[in-house]
Amino acid sequence: MNNYLFIYKNEDKIEYGKVLNSKLSSYFVKKFSDFEIGDIYRTRIVKKVDALHCFFVELKNGKNGFLDFKDTIGEVKVGDVIFVEIYKINAGEKAPNVSMNFSVSSMFSVVSNKNREDILISKNLKEHNFNIDKIKNIKSNFSVKLRTKSVNCDEDTLLQDIRKNVEKMQEIVDSLNNLPVPKLIYKKENFLEDFLFENEKYPCVLNDKELYKSFKDNKFLKNELKYDEEYSPKYDYNIGVYIEGLIKKTVEIDDINISNLSEKSILNLYSYISQSVFLFKGSVFDNITLYNDYPKEKVKEILKKVGLEKFIPEMDNPDFVGENGINLSGGEKQRISIARALIRETDILVADEILSNLDNETALKIERELLNLNEITLIAVTHRLFEETLTDFDEIIVINEGNVVETGTFKELIDLKGFFYKIYNLSENSKIPSK
Repeated sequence: MNNYLFIYKNEDKIEYGKVLNSKLSSYFVKKFSDFEIGDIYRTRIVKKVDALHCFFVELKNGKNGFLDFKDTIGEVKVGDVIFVEIYKINAGEKAPNVSMNFSVSSMFSVVSNKNREDILISKNLKEHNFNIDKIKNIKSNFSVKLRTKSVNCDEDTLLQDIRKNVEKMQEIVDSLNNLPVPKLIYKKENFLEDFLFENEKYPCVLNDKELYKSFKDNKFLKNELKYDEEYSPKYDYNIGVYIEGLIKKTVEIDDINISNLSEKSILNLYSYISQSVFLFKGSVFDNITLYNDYPKEKVKEILKKVGLEKFIPEMDNPDFVGENGINLSGGEKQRISIARALIRETDILVADEILSNLDNETALKIERELLNLNEITLIAVTHRLFEETLTDFDEIIVINEGNVVETGTFKELIDLKGFFYKIYNLSENSKIPSK
């Protein structure tokens, strides 16, 4: 076979991907770690930290989850038993991010715990007629979303799929007062079915007998399946060498292989700016230094660099920032987070969606200021596309669904008229340059 899918499962992980023209096209690894995105826990709120604008909830093995105030539903307090879903796994020992908005899903529908009877239909399905009344008759206080794949199933199958998810959701909700707490009560495990469904024209080789049987019994999966208990992508003559290369791939910074460094040493190589800025009631000086020992002259210098020189006269005022930065604008909050990163004097600055909550004028101004910083490597993750600044980046890496699809300068990507051109043309800030 020159074009095929593969699924390899062992006790530690699942490896899966696609081979096109005998070359590795995509490759994914899902490890069976302590926590996984989509896991739903019945848990107890154990701590409230106003300075971080969050609660901490108990998950398992003595580890907690980070519940931002914005991810709560209704009034909650320390000691309350609630349900949460993990939506982000963080590196190292950092707590995973959790939300009180949770859902159960299957191939054709998603049922969430929102207390309303919404029926959401994907834009891709608007032309198809669904019997909404029959869906409404599946009594629930939950929100139902029809997945794009539902167009491929008959009405009875769709209703059965929704009913199953509603029943599971009701079962979860009804277990609120059960013991033990904390407890893992739901895992999303349909990612492989999605993978096969989305690539149904390709055959698939897999090594796990139980997976093979479950896929064979699924009438909506059209893939030709080949069971081979000896199969491993590592020993696949088409892709084995590429897989091995990915596993052993090194990342170097200034000719240093960071795989040989401790996590703490790696963290000292770069500074990180998040889209969510946490500020606490205190002075500008303390919010920038985080109580580390930096001289005041250095802080003044940084304030000028980020365009906050007007804060210098008041930088020691303990009431200036306010609780959660209530006295500051969105742009001022983000500039303080930039100052917090710059004061560490690392050579690399990672800006992760820092423009997402800002108006266009402020966002553009801040991005320009970052690009004007000397002697620093800027890595910016963004969905905000401004021609005025995109042209100043040395390289743009375009990622779609976890895969790198295009790389190049702004001009090269526009001239290519590929994926980047399409998403840029759809951007509210776009200005397709004339030839």
